[in-house]
Amino acid sequence: MVSHFPIESYEDFWIKFLFHTSNMVERAIRKEQFERKKISSIIDQSPELYRFLKSSFSSIENRFAIDIKDSEISYLMELINICMKSTVK
Repeated sequence: MVSHFPIESYEDFWIKFLFHTSNMVERAIRKEQFERKKISSIIDQSPELYRFLKSSFSSIENRFAIDIKDSEISYLMELINICMKSTVK
């Protein structure tokens, strides 16, 4: 991910990313995923990031026979965008 998107404080980001991702997969398995309004505006702000995340999680979706909703992806996008913004001086 870091090779595609510049992220500052990678160790801090990695902990947050792993925590959110593991819970996201559990919610998808339990069919209790977060719902969210206005997802399209978040995706439209960073379509490259959205495509990267959807592609990255496809193997997990296949392995566990789940579908990770765009609402869940949008929360990850916000986390990544916040960490990327901190790199701009």
